[in-house]
Amino acid sequence: MSIRRIFLRRDTAANWVSNNPILSEGEPGFQTDSGNQILKVGDGVTAWNSLAQFQGPQGVAGPTGATGADGASITGPTGATGPQGPAGADGVSIQSYTKANLPLNGTAGDNALVTDGTIGGTPTMSYFYNGVWYRTFDNSVITNQTIDLFILAGQSNAHGHADVSDLSTAQATQDGLFYTSWHDGSSNAESTQNYSSWATSLVAGSTKGDGNNLVNSPSFGPELGFVSRANSINLTTQPIGIIKYAVGASTLNAGTSLSDWDTTATGNKEGDCYRGLLSALSDATTKLTNAGYSWNFKGMIWWQGESGTSVSGLNTFIAAVRSVLGNSYGVSNTSQFPVVITKIGYGTDLTPVANADAYIGIVDAATYGHSASQNHVGRAAEGSSDTNSNGVNDMFDIGEAYADQMQLAISGSTNAAWTPSSITTRLWLDMDDQTTFTSSSGNVTQIADKSGNSYTFNAVSGSTLTAVNTSQNNKNILRFDNNSDATSYRSIAFSSTAVHKWFFVVKVTASDSHDALVSFTKNNPTLQILLFNLSGSGTFSGDWYFNPGSNITSNSTNLLNQWVILSMELDIPNNRVTASLNTTPYATNVNQSGLSTMGTGSIRLNDYQNNADSDWGEVIFTEDATQSNSDKIEGYLAHKWGLTSDLPSNHPYKTTAP
Repeated sequence: MSIRRIFLRRDTAANWVSNNPILSEGEPGFQTDSGNQILKVGDGVTAWNSLAQFQGPQGVAGPTGATGADGASITGPTGATGPQGPAGADGVSIQSYTKANLPLNGTAGDNALVTDGTIGGTPTMSYFYNGVWYRTFDNSVITNQTIDLFILAGQSNAHGHADVSDLSTAQATQDGLFYTSWHDGSSNAESTQNYSSWATSLVAGSTKGDGNNLVNSPSFGPELGFVSRANSINLTTQPIGIIKYAVGASTLNAGTSLSDWDTTATGNKEGDCYRGLLSALSDATTKLTNAGYSWNFKGMIWWQGESGTSVSGLNTFIAAVRSVLGNSYGVSNTSQFPVVITKIGYGTDLTPVANADAYIGIVDAATYGHSASQNHVGRAAEGSSDTNSNGVNDMFDIGEAYADQMQLAISGSTNAAWTPSSITTRLWLDMDDQTTFTSSSGNVTQIADKSGNSYTFNAVSGSTLTAVNTSQNNKNILRFDNNSDATSYRSIAFSSTAVHKWFFVVKVTASDSHDALVSFTKNNPTLQILLFNLSGSGTFSGDWYFNPGSNITSNSTNLLNQWVILSMELDIPNNRVTASLNTTPYATNVNQSGLSTMGTGSIRLNDYQNNADSDWGEVIFTEDATQSNSDKIEGYLAHKWGLTSDLPSNHPYKTTAP
C-alpha cells in the first residue's frame, strides 16, 4: 500500500511579507522561521500581512519569569528658579506660661503653650473657653480660672476707715480682683455714684473711694483681711474677686431722712442704697465679662446695724439680694447663698438672723473694738486700731474673721457646733476621743494627733497611762498618776516666724518641785520652754521656764485639783510671750529674746526632771490663729469641759458655745 503525504504551503517570514499572498478560503500557510513559527488560515479575501494567525484556546499561564535588572536612573539638570510667590498671612503669636500663671481672662479660642500643662508636667498646647484652659490634644481641663465673686456691702465700716499706715507690706497687697462703687457724698446715695475699673490685685490705699478719687486713701475696709485669709485657707478653689459698695450712716429700713437699703421704697433717700447696690453689681459684672473673664457669685458680707435696722428688715434684705442673684446672675439654690453678717458693738442684736439660717454666719464687731465710743474699727484717732494688742490692725483681723465665717456659711454649717477641725491646727490631742488611743494590757500606749499632721505620742516604757471614762463634765480623760507616767519626745515642725498659741485642759492632782507638765526642747541653738513647777512641793501655779529667757511665776493661785485652761502665746516676730489662766492673761507681752531661734523641736507630756500626777483633757497648738479663732478655741474648750464659770464675763463665748 502506498503512503501519501500532505505538505502545507510554507515559506519564511521574509518571503511571506514580501509576497503578501491571498490564501484561498481554508488554505493553511505556515511560517517556518525557527523561534517564530506561526500558522495562518486564509479566507480568500485578506492578504497575508493583514491575516490574523491561527490560535487555539488559551493555555495555562506559565511560571513568572525572573525580574529583570533595574534600569539606569538619570536625573536631568535643575530647572531655573521660578518667580517669588505672594507673601503668606502672618502667623499666630503663641505665648508661653506655666499652669500657675495662666491668664485669668481671654477670648474664646486663645492659645497658649503651657510648659507644665500635662499630667506629667510636660509642655502642651492649650486653648481658652469660658474661663477654662483646656489641653488641645484631648480637650481635658488644665485649670478653671472662673472668678468667685464676693459682695461687700453696708455702712461706713464696710466702706472702711481703718489706718492703712498700720499695715505691713505683706498685708497691704493681696492676690485677688477688686472693684468698688461709691458716692461723691459717702453718706448720701443720691449723690453722684462712681464706678471703678477692675484691679488685678487689692492694694491698700486704692480700695476705698473718697469723693471721686480711688487712689492714695489713708483708709481701708475688711477686704484686705478677708482676701488674705480666704487665700490662706483655700476658701474656694477659684481666683477671688471683691465687689464693694457701701454708704455711710445708712439705715436698713425706709422712712428716715437718711439713705437706706429698703428693697421696695422709692423717692429721695428711700431705697437709694439698694438701687445703688444693684447698679454696682450690673456695672461690675458687665466690665468683668467685657474684659474676657468668667465669673459667678459666691457669697456676701454685710456690715450694717448701728442704727435703723431690725431682724425682720435684715431677713427681708437678704431674701431680696438672694432673689436678684438668682433671677439676674444665674445663682442656683438661692436660699443657700452664703452670707456673713455683723453683730454690731452696740445697737440692735442681729444674731437671730444667723441662728435661723445655717448659710448665714455672724462676726461680733465688739471683739475688734467696735463700740458706741469707737464707731470705726481699726482707726487710732477714735481710740485704738489694735484693741487686741496682737500687732495687727483690728480691721484686718475682722476681715479674716469674715473669711472664717464664710467658710462655714458656704458649707451650711454656721449654726453647727464649732470644733478645731474647722481651722488649721499644728497639734490636737483629744483625750475624750478614745478612738485616738492605742492600748495594751489596760494601759494607753499611744495617742494619735487629730490635726492631720500625724504627730503620734508614745508612752515611755513603764508608763501606766489610764483612760478614765465619763470623768470631767461627762467627758473621757487620760490619767498620768505614777512616777514614770509620761510620753516620749515627739519632733514637731514649728514655724520660725508665726505667732504660736498653745492650749491645755488639765488638772494637776499632785506636784513636787520641778514636776513638768509640758516640755519643749530644741538644740543648736538651745531653746527650752517648760510648763513647770517652780513654786515648790504641794502647789502648782502654772509656772513657765524659758532657757534662754525669763521665767514666768506671776500666778499666785494654787491650781492643784482644779480643772483649768492654761495657754501660752509665743509671738515669735516680736520675741514676746503671754501666759493665761482660763483665758485671762497673768503675764502679758513678756520679752523672750530666745524665741528668735524657734523652729522644729520636740514636745513631751508630763516629764522633764520629775513627773506630775495629772489628768488631761485636751491639747491644741495653733499658728497665726485669728483672734476670732482663738476666742472660739477658748469657748469650745470651756463649754466642752464644763469650765464656762471660769471665763471672764466679757468673753464672747461665756454663755453660748461657738
